[in-house]
Amino acid sequence: MKIQLNSKNYCDVILKDDEKRDLLLILPGGGYTYTSPREALPVANAFMPIGLHAAIFYYREEMLLYPQIMDEAVELLDQLMALPQVNKINVIGFSAGGHYAALMITKLSKYFNKGLLIYPVISTLPKYIHISSYEALLGEKFTGYDIDEISADLHVHKDVCPTFLMHSVDDSVVPVENSISMLSELKNVGVYTEAHFYPTGGHGISIDTKEVVPEGTDVDQFMHDFGYVASWVELAKDFLKREIK
Repeated sequence: MKIQLNSKNYCDVILKDDEKRDLLLILPGGGYTYTSPREALPVANAFMPIGLHAAIFYYREEMLLYPQIMDEAVELLDQLMALPQVNKINVIGFSAGGHYAALMITKLSKYFNKGLLIYPVISTLPKYIHISSYEALLGEKFTGYDIDEISADLHVHKDVCPTFLMHSVDDSVVPVENSISMLSELKNVGVYTEAHFYPTGGHGISIDTKEVVPEGTDVDQFMHDFGYVASWVELAKDFLKREIK
């Protein structure tokens, strides 16, 4: 099932069956310039077996800027909630998709049951900022814009849904401090939070299986060096299945 939005952007909804189930909304990374296929269908295939529907949001077919992307998020979320097969919505975002997910769970918190932020872009501090993502999100507005408005850690509140974080400490693209800052703010307001930091793995590891090894990389060497990071997927599944009061 395809949901076409009022732009070129769309969402592929993958129903496990016709039963009413929780849905996992997937926001692939790509620096706000594209949506990575490595963080799309493979993610749906990994998580649907625990009893979820899935939806992959291709949110950069048209390069909407902030705050228009938030208006489009509301448009999509309302349509997803209107589907008779959808119970609650969980969201998982990778890298820039993790930033989009973090904006959603902080600014549109009423829609979400749980959130998973995987090596997310978060911070606007000069030392840790992934500047190209913010430039792509703001366009010409970037110069002189108060980017604290889109630093999700600065907008955390007590009604944010339970949140799962994963990051590699050696990430040289989006520093781990992005997740650490988000974790700190979630903890400060009492949001149920689970976080896993791996010593190695770099950036963009996705679900860390052979099918998602970056192009041009030696598959066997990659799995030898970083295969252990795949444990985050089972931890995330446990988090999604867990009853949290």
